[in-house]
Amino acid sequence: MLNSLSCPRRLFALVIVCACAASARGQGAELNPPLESPARGEVERLIQTYSADASVAFRTLDGTQELFVQAEKPFHSSSAIKIAVMIELYAETEAGELRFSDSLLVTPAAQKDGHSGTGHAEAKNDPIYESIGKTLTLRELCEAMIVRGSLRAESLLIERLDAGRIRNRLHELGADGVDFVAPVESEAGLAEGTRNTETARDLMVLLWALAKGEAVSPSASQEMMGMLARSIPYQGIAAGLPGSQDAALGTAGFAENHQEAAIVYGPHSFVIVIVIRNVQDRTASFALSAQLTHALSVPVW
Repeated sequence: MLNSLSCPRRLFALVIVCACAASARGQGAELNPPLESPARGEVERLIQTYSADASVAFRTLDGTQELFVQAEKPFHSSSAIKIAVMIELYAETEAGELRFSDSLLVTPAAQKDGHSGTGHAEAKNDPIYESIGKTLTLRELCEAMIVRGSLRAESLLIERLDAGRIRNRLHELGADGVDFVAPVESEAGLAEGTRNTETARDLMVLLWALAKGEAVSPSASQEMMGMLARSIPYQGIAAGLPGSQDAALGTAGFAENHQEAAIVYGPHSFVIVIVIRNVQDRTASFALSAQLTHALSVPVW
């Protein structure tokens, strides 16, 4: 269990870091299997020093280095599902099955046994709460889901796109470790053990597809990364980069775990996912994330 300092700042969930404007494409083909990062020893030492239950998934975009530490260990989250929902939306749009300008009525969370799946106070904090009873386009809902962290928008998109197709999309992209059982906002009413889970490897696989331009199409992948980049900036991974700390862009939030998933563009761009479980001290969690990032990035920077 991680503990050390203290900090009131919220952590999160998903971040995309751009240390330079270079495209991830054209950085070299993966002709040979990746070598394990020489930072394994330092990564394991840091995790032990902080007494943390942490998972790490790391791979350079040129396919030369990678590192997995407890990367297959599940944790409660729907970050991978959120990304898969966005990818499925873009895929169906490119296939001509729907249009971004199509609109949906924003309804309250579904009732179950007389109770809303999302608590009233929590629902009022949802970015699209004030739009209930109105219509929003699919693009607006996607923006609200990714950029503003709206659970209601996520649920509406899942209902529109169909959960089965999103599961198929996860499988096609290689994120088979995701257990997608229900939209996040309904999970409070589910029995323990049936909540959505994913792994650090799953998040890495999805961001990898975006960074390589292989999620739907290169142009769609670029547009989706742009949407991720419009999310709320915060610290964490960016603080550990040898380059600019001002390059951190992503969504902000915090649940029982501290998780960060990033695409980092630099001399040798890479995808990195860090999950720290059972966090008691957020400042210590940020510090560990920064130090893990630094240990992995220095050998390839």
